[in-house]
Amino acid sequence: MNYKLAYLCLFALSSTVSAADSSTPDWLYTVRPSDTLIGIAKTYLKQPQNWQPLQRDNHIANATAIPPGTQLRIPANLLRHAPSAAKLIAITGKVQYRLGTEPWQVASIGQQLTVGAEIMTSADGYALLELANGTRVALQASSDIVMDTLSLYANGLMADTRLRLQSGQTSILDNPQRRPNQNLRIITPTAQAVVRGTEFRVGVDGQLTREETLAGGIALSAANKTIAVDKGTGTLSKDGQPPLPPVTLLPAPDVSALPKQIERLPIRFTMPELAKAQAWHGEIVASAHPENVLLDKTSPNQNLGFADLPNGDYILRLRGVDALGLQGYDAVHKFTVFARPFPAPANQPTAGAVVRSARPVFAWGELVGVTSTHIQIATTADFKQPLFDTQANTSRWTPTSDLPTGTLYWRTASSDTAQGPWGDAVKFTYKPAPDAVDTSKAALRFDEDYLYYDLPQPAIGLHYQIALSKSATMQPLLGTALDNHNGLIKLPRPRFGDYYLSIAQVDDNDGTAGPATVQKINVPISSAVWLLAPLLLLH
Repeated sequence: MNYKLAYLCLFALSSTVSAADSSTPDWLYTVRPSDTLIGIAKTYLKQPQNWQPLQRDNHIANATAIPPGTQLRIPANLLRHAPSAAKLIAITGKVQYRLGTEPWQVASIGQQLTVGAEIMTSADGYALLELANGTRVALQASSDIVMDTLSLYANGLMADTRLRLQSGQTSILDNPQRRPNQNLRIITPTAQAVVRGTEFRVGVDGQLTREETLAGGIALSAANKTIAVDKGTGTLSKDGQPPLPPVTLLPAPDVSALPKQIERLPIRFTMPELAKAQAWHGEIVASAHPENVLLDKTSPNQNLGFADLPNGDYILRLRGVDALGLQGYDAVHKFTVFARPFPAPANQPTAGAVVRSARPVFAWGELVGVTSTHIQIATTADFKQPLFDTQANTSRWTPTSDLPTGTLYWRTASSDTAQGPWGDAVKFTYKPAPDAVDTSKAALRFDEDYLYYDLPQPAIGLHYQIALSKSATMQPLLGTALDNHNGLIKLPRPRFGDYYLSIAQVDDNDGTAGPATVQKINVPISSAVWLLAPLLLLH
């Protein structure tokens, strides 16, 4: 393809500049009372004697008596000329600049960029340029633009600016004060935008140029075809082909359901329903400095995430993207980030845990920079009436009184100079250990081979455990036995003498044992021993 023929031109509907003419447009001067051609020439022309060509070309009969309101067309090459500059008024991330082929340097806020300067933003970069007439050019991430022309004419009453967008995307608010004779052109590899007093976007992706008109009107020409791109529509041209018929831009989405406070990072927004939206583009700015885009991201799905932001108030500018890649109108959503200091991770009890102690140890992770931890325990997840509400200076804490039986919740919040957000509520259950065994209803009996211990039938979910030892410390054990949920326990009968018997109730589910009751017992001599006694004496 011959790209010299693939010339695309965008220009404001009110412009008088030829779509095929890339030269500096003429200055249009409106004659005021008492104006003369000689006086106008002395004030605005490089060579005042050139007033005579102005008279001829503008068909002025009397050079000293021009009717007020007459519009004179003055070629820019006759006007007094002065260089201008673009000023960097906002920067995010990595932004570099260079003049011509000089080495790249780090750009800074307040920097004046003269003709020939090239600005490049990184993948997380953003730059906002302001021209002499107040026009603002926002350079999005991964974009590259060159200041081709920055000129002021007629003592600053006319401006001619040409910016070459080589890649990426730019959003432009042109000539916000609506001054006359302000000329701005955005040139891409296959396009040229000649604009006056409008708001629009231009994006470059290789040989594809997209244009979205947000305010005003633009005429788009390519391959000898011109179409009107009115407010609220957009189009694209690829490889210099004729532009597609304009399509309606997506409306601003409904962001009323998005969260107004973010307490967890990274930030994740679930996108609302928006017909024909194939993707989403979001920009985040600080409420106090909306001119500076802090984060900028496009997502092909219903979740739009941003990695990190400090605590503060922010604005999300969100717009849908259609199947052609055209971005629609912004919706503005105000939100607050309140995520620091981060809540400590809950170590114990963990979610779903069953604690058996009335005063268990609560433990959480230690975070650098945290001076204290606020802990709450409640019977409901909303913590409206906490059972415990206290500060801890370590990463462990034990309640000062017994927990109530049943389902409970606990959470923490970290403090440094101020308290941060609460962590997630951790649900757990306090289930007391089994009670001590009431041995007043127990019966101990023996036969020749076994020791029997009869107890009332245990409650559902419990069983008995018995142990035998010669020591009150129950060490070493001579034997252990469990009942069969019927209250009867038997052990092999030990030799006669004094012993200690330990009995406790045990939970069937987790093996938690209640307090053991230890009693001293005496095992009598068995009848078999008595029968053998005379024989033993004969020996």
